[in-house]
Amino acid sequence: MKFKLTNEEKEAIELYKNGEYKVINQLLVSDSNSDIKLIREDVEGESIKINYNRQTLIRDLNIVKIIYELLQKVKIERNQSDNWAFTRGTNVNEVERFMSETFIDKCLDATVDNEIAKNKYAIKWNEPAIMYIIGNSDIPYIDFSELEELDLDMENTKDILISPFTKIKSITENGDIKKESKFIKKYDVVLEKQELQGMPKEEKQNLYINILSNSDYINIKLNEAIRLEKESQNLYENIRKIEQLSAKTEQELDKKRELENYSEYEIKLDEENLERLKREVDDLKEEVKNIYEKIKECTEYITEWKKSVTIYVMAECYDIDVKYQDIKLSKIIDESNNEIKNIVEEAKLEDNSGFASEKEESRYNSNHKEENNFDTSNVLKDIEKKLSNYSSKSDEIDEELFNKMQEVTDGCVENEKVINKIIEYIGYLIYKQQSFAKIAGSIGGRYSALNNCFEMKKQAEALKELNSKIYDRAEHIYNFEKNIAIEALNRIIEVNLQVSTLLNYLNNPKSSVGRAKINRFEEMAIIEENELKRNIADLLLEIKGEAELKKLKDDLEIIKDKNPLQKILGIFSGKNKQDEIMIEQIMVRQKAIKKTLSRNLRLDYNYSIHELIAETEMFIRENDDDELVEDDVKRLSIIEQELKQNFIILEGKVEDIIKEREGRNLPIDEKITREELAELDTYRFLKKYRYDENEDTTPEIEYQDTTANEIFTIIDYIKTSKILI
Repeated sequence: MKFKLTNEEKEAIELYKNGEYKVINQLLVSDSNSDIKLIREDVEGESIKINYNRQTLIRDLNIVKIIYELLQKVKIERNQSDNWAFTRGTNVNEVERFMSETFIDKCLDATVDNEIAKNKYAIKWNEPAIMYIIGNSDIPYIDFSELEELDLDMENTKDILISPFTKIKSITENGDIKKESKFIKKYDVVLEKQELQGMPKEEKQNLYINILSNSDYINIKLNEAIRLEKESQNLYENIRKIEQLSAKTEQELDKKRELENYSEYEIKLDEENLERLKREVDDLKEEVKNIYEKIKECTEYITEWKKSVTIYVMAECYDIDVKYQDIKLSKIIDESNNEIKNIVEEAKLEDNSGFASEKEESRYNSNHKEENNFDTSNVLKDIEKKLSNYSSKSDEIDEELFNKMQEVTDGCVENEKVINKIIEYIGYLIYKQQSFAKIAGSIGGRYSALNNCFEMKKQAEALKELNSKIYDRAEHIYNFEKNIAIEALNRIIEVNLQVSTLLNYLNNPKSSVGRAKINRFEEMAIIEENELKRNIADLLLEIKGEAELKKLKDDLEIIKDKNPLQKILGIFSGKNKQDEIMIEQIMVRQKAIKKTLSRNLRLDYNYSIHELIAETEMFIRENDDDELVEDDVKRLSIIEQELKQNFIILEGKVEDIIKEREGRNLPIDEKITREELAELDTYRFLKKYRYDENEDTTPEIEYQDTTANEIFTIIDYIKTSKILI
């Protein structure tokens, strides 16, 4: 059968197939050494560009979830119930790794065509192997020939993608086959599904934020590990060369000792040379040992982070599993309800007394004995109970009324799911606000939350309670006279639909960060973080600016307080002219700093923690030995350390900003005058600390979120609809 893809599914599959397969798969592999191996050089001699930066990570995690959900959707629509077997071309090393690792967290690619696997992999590998992968109905797979609208060549349409999170039940060697002068070993690999574990949504959200927060730092560690590995390989090569030279020197020394004209002095020199070579080898080996420890530290850090990624993805996939179990169960119930209706109609025709025949009841039980792999005993008991009620008195349940009640129930359930999600987002936002307040407190800064999340939470919980009352009211109405009940239920359905529309407006993605969509609550968290950064920037600016003004005032007083003799001598030496230039430049700097300090920082400015750290670091370096601003330097040092503990800071990026701000590479004309040089120094100073930026005259839009009011509006709409009266 053919499965039609959504645009999102199509985009994810095509990105996955067109060169991103190994990279995205690598997210699910907790072994950081395999990342390093793939980045340096994969089995085909091509570099793999693994990148765990924040935006790429968001994209790839989303692709994994889309593909896993597609696997489940295809499985349900295909009604996959039988065992399956496909062929994977590989090598003996991977088979041996599977034997030792047992759990396979990544997706496996395979094919329905044995010859493709043999021809493709017999040439590729030195020790080729064929896996006949055997799975059961619990493990979904995608057959690319079943997917519509994919631009694939004929060979790729025979590809199979097997679900991640499987484990190996058994591996059996099954002889070998000869292909193009090579012997390809064959293995039967039997898979079964891993038992996934769920996670509370708040805990999962916190884990997700933690993973994203560390992603850029993981890139640094990954690159550092690769650099160190290359360095260690160069050292090993040097060790090999020096050891060869040492062995050769020792052999020559032994021969020279037998010569009569070989003096003690020459022997001593050669022995010292030999000892020097041996010491050099020992030093290099010690260096290799130290590098190994650094590599180990990097890989262990990366591995722990990748384990967190796998745990998070497993929790997401668990939720997807539960969702599709519910879908499958709903299909069973729908099919069973249809069966009930058919039986009741037949019963009405065959037996006016209202009792279904034993033949029909037997047929029902037979058809539903082993419909699925889930525990549906309670569901089937409910269905049997309904059937019994129909059989004993078929006119007690009205089909139209029953369907209306079911529609109300579905609406209330869906609305409650969205409300619960909104409450979880609000809880996360409260957590972020509390974290930001703690950071501000630790540096002696100011931070006041922009959103009244506790009011949001209060209104959302009130809405949830009201939604429950709607369902209770519908159950009560269900017992009314039919015409009255249907009219009242129709009104509830209409209100539920409107509530659903308003809720989805609150909860659906509204903005984009890179290729990822974020909803209003995630956007609020970003705005709250920018408010914190704005206050940090304001605090640092105030400390640095006031300190600079103190220094400039002191410089000005030193110039003005010169005694008459110094002023007379200055006429002849030109010092007075230089002082006039300095006074002019001090006044320019004072004016620029005071203007900057008087300016209100805007919320809609994109504050960079790296830039704030860089400016602070520059000030500390320049003024570390200046007693006049000693207290300011100490305070800034404390703030800097607190910021580094609470934000991911890339030291290389900070140094790049410092280098750019200090203008180290700016050329200076040899013919420049003293006045021009002083002006240039002032220009660089103002540029370095951003005292030269023009004030943005466009009016700042005052931030005000209306979420609490919008939730209250939904509550008010329900109350004024009078469906609860």
